[in-house]
Amino acid sequence: MPDNKSVANSNNTAGEAVSKCSTPCCKVPEKVPEKGKKVPLDKNNQKFIEDANKYFDDQINNNKGTIDRYEKKNLAKDKNFENAKTNINRLTEQKAQFKKLIDSNNSYGDDFFTLANVIYNEAGTSNPAAKNAVAHAYLNRVNKDHTENVCRVREPEGAEVSHYKKHNQSFGTRTDKQPFLNSYISSMEAAEKRLDCKTPDPTCGATNWLSPKSLSRGGGNSQYRKEYDKYFPNWAISNNAYKTMSNKEKSAHWNPDYKEITVPGVSPQDFLFYKGVK
Repeated sequence: MPDNKSVANSNNTAGEAVSKCSTPCCKVPEKVPEKGKKVPLDKNNQKFIEDANKYFDDQINNNKGTIDRYEKKNLAKDKNFENAKTNINRLTEQKAQFKKLIDSNNSYGDDFFTLANVIYNEAGTSNPAAKNAVAHAYLNRVNKDHTENVCRVREPEGAEVSHYKKHNQSFGTRTDKQPFLNSYISSMEAAEKRLDCKTPDPTCGATNWLSPKSLSRGGGNSQYRKEYDKYFPNWAISNNAYKTMSNKEKSAHWNPDYKEITVPGVSPQDFLFYKGVK
């Protein structure tokens, strides 16, 4: 199941390349009738917003204090003085982007933070293309049994997302606040892009994914794939392997539309996506 994190890059292209995918994303949830209509947030998301803004303000004030001290000592050309000015600009811009994302997605309510959490858990350190692909694949999975063209957002169930955490709820106790915010804000950007249906689905309807780089080299209930030198879950077979199977073998774990898919801009070592997994 989709239970592996992204960790590295590679030029391996073993999956099925998807250079042009016109699969549309499903529409925004029916409970959000119009963009801009504010939906109240639960207390955890409200607390996260308050704590993050406090962090930004504290860091900006700390850097302003550094500037004041160096100016009084006539050390305006000191490297630390210049670093403080740079930090203030960066933090101010990041705080503004954080607010913009929250304000422009307030019609999604808690769903916006739920999807951002999923993206952060699965692809927090990955590039925007990977984050976007995971966002699409996750909502494909959540909505795969619904025939109407609307998106439902929910928290992951079972092992859908390995070691899933509501990271925004633990922000106040984190020691890595700045690196976290860097990755989390980019995850919020990917969540916005997906919920607004701004691009077609780059995974062509995939509902499962994994990260080959994070897989074990051990055996067990899995199959060895030489092109990655890793053991994959039995459901994650190559397209060539699927084609050589009998119909009886295929029907055991896969639907007729099974495909292993690589997404443009996403290293196959980082993520592979799968469509047609039962």
